[in-house]
Amino acid sequence: MRYALIGSVAVHGVLIALATARATGPRVERPERERLEVVRLDQPVDAKPAPPPVELAAAAALGFQILVAPVEIPTTIPPVDVALASTDGADFSGRGVAGGFASGLLGGLLVGNVRPPELIDDDEAEDRAYMLPGQMGPAYPEALRSHAPDGTVMVRFVLDTTGRLEPPSLYVVRTSHPLFTDAVRHALERLRFSPAAVGGRKVRVRMEQRFEFHLAGR
Repeated sequence: MRYALIGSVAVHGVLIALATARATGPRVERPERERLEVVRLDQPVDAKPAPPPVELAAAAALGFQILVAPVEIPTTIPPVDVALASTDGADFSGRGVAGGFASGLLGGLLVGNVRPPELIDDDEAEDRAYMLPGQMGPAYPEALRSHAPDGTVMVRFVLDTTGRLEPPSLYVVRTSHPLFTDAVRHALERLRFSPAAVGGRKVRVRMEQRFEFHLAGR
């Protein structure tokens, strides 16, 4: 009985000593567990967009300003200081500009309700139009040289005040072959005439011209 009591006391003493040593000994810190979050891709993620830089926000504000109408709108025109206006005598010289006419036709456009330059028949002009010398007339068509027929073309057209053909006015009165007609048309586009005049003023005239074709050496 005495030995049993001594053994029990010894065991309890050892246990108390171990407990005291564990409590007072150096404390070992356990590493903290990492936290892992799982995000599903099929679910929307609440993410707020980052605010724009200050410079961009200011530029956007300037580009979309709302205009506000003034409360009071002026209804009177301020007086004009005529002393500030400058004039030049050349502006009223009456010479006009290149391509202009006293009748109001400027560059082919009517000014107001003024009529275009007068158009008369060539035989009514004091100075009749004529073809300037030193120019080649219509060329004989190459396609007709094999049998070399003679040809005649009569055309009617309008010459402007510079002695040039007005292409829309060309009208074929009669012709012996379409190839002769083409030769005349191409020639008139390059031929130059001395313009007709009335009282020293150049005028547009309606002309009728006959062209004959004969192959040399026949």
